[in-house]
Amino acid sequence: TLTGRSVHFGPIIQTLMACPVSANIEMPYMKALDDAHQVDVQGEELYLLNEAGRRIARFRAVNQT
Repeated sequence: TLTGRSVHFGPIIQTLMACPVSANIEMPYMKALDDAHQVDVQGEELYLLNEAGRRIARFRAVNQT
């Protein structure tokens, strides 16, 4: 849910398949979604911010043409 700059991700469904290589990526990603309270857009980048307003994840727009 996005309201202004506030964001909330509802329950997230994950598969139970074991992927040792992706575990290093998946857990921090899921934690960032869980800890996100706000978003901040700067140019072509979107940041997730925690409750204290600290950046916890960054996403960059990519043109794949």
